[in-house]
Amino acid sequence: MLLQVSNYSKEVDQLINDTVGKPFGFMDRIKMRGIGSQKLVIEEANEEIELLIGDRSFQRHVNIELRPKGIIIWFRVKLDSWVLALPYYRLTIYKSPGHLSLFAEQWRLKMIPAYYAEMNQNFIHKLLELKSESALSYAAHDPRD
Repeated sequence: MLLQVSNYSKEVDQLINDTVGKPFGFMDRIKMRGIGSQKLVIEEANEEIELLIGDRSFQRHVNIELRPKGIIIWFRVKLDSWVLALPYYRLTIYKSPGHLSLFAEQWRLKMIPAYYAEMNQNFIHKLLELKSESALSYAAHDPRD
């Protein structure tokens, strides 16, 4: 879900927390050695995001925050802050050398590291690990059984 978060709203905050879980606590962040990605640049995105950010190269930077039940992709458009909250159970991840592609329902993002850096493999490993843990817990609590 794509949301503008420039101004604090209790309802928006609750909606994000319901979708991807509450932020990790301080000790969990230390144990995980960080929950945020390096700065990434959007190479390709679905039409809605492309229209939102436009073709300005300085506004194509994003960061990914890990949450217990999903990820939040943070980016800015002019003076506004936006988030794209994606739960793990809807997320498909493709990793290739120098690229990270994320797909979830109608959302599609292909990103590369900013400033000609190398992709942070530790972050991708944490992302894939949390996604697999989420899939196991989702399968264990399947309401269809």
